[in-house]
This record gives sequence, structure tokens and C-alpha cells, in this order.
Amino acid sequence: HSTGDGIWWAWVTVTTVGYGDIVPVSTAGRIFGALLILMGIGLFTMLTASFAAFFMAEDEKEIRQQQADNIQKLTVVEQRLMMLEAKLDTLLSDEQKQLAKKHQENK
Repeated sequence: HSTGDGIWWAWVTVTTVGYGDIVPVSTAGRIFGALLILMGIGLFTMLTASFAAFFMAEDEKEIRQQQADNIQKLTVVEQRLMMLEAKLDTLLSDEQKQLAKKHQENK
């Protein structure tokens, strides 16, 4: 066996594309086969990346919608909290006025 045979065997073995039952015999055939293997790996990689990007985009869309919903809920909670603070300030102010009035009456 030649160096070319060894390189071809290593290439096909590493890429796991065949059993070795049908192999190109000439150097040109092996070069063409190696290029075809590379193109197949590239195509498979692109398809896999496209599927992953599609599913990630769907997940990101759902996450953005959840974030928008959460921001809306937080805005409502913040508004209610501000109303409660205003009511509490009013109650405390009224209580302070009543205490001051009682204090003045007790003098």
C-alpha cells in the first residue's frame, strides 16, 4: 500500500463516511472523494446550525414576550405601591395633626 492509500484510509476513517467496500482507485478520484466528503460535512453543519438557530429564535421570541409581560405587571405593581405610599403619607399626616391637636388641648 502507498502513502496515498494511507491518507485516503485515514481521511475516510476520521470522517466516518464509509466501510471501505467501494473506494476510488485513482488519485484524482480520491481528491474528488475528499472534496465531496468536505462538502457533505459542510452541508450537514449548515443544516444543523440552521435548525438550531430556528429553535433558538423561537425561544428568544417567547422569552421577550415573557419579559414584556413581566414589565407590564411590575409597572402595575409599582403604580399600586405609589398609591399605597400616598395613602400612608396622608394617614400619617392626619395622625400627626390629631396628635398635635391633642397635645395642644392637654396643655
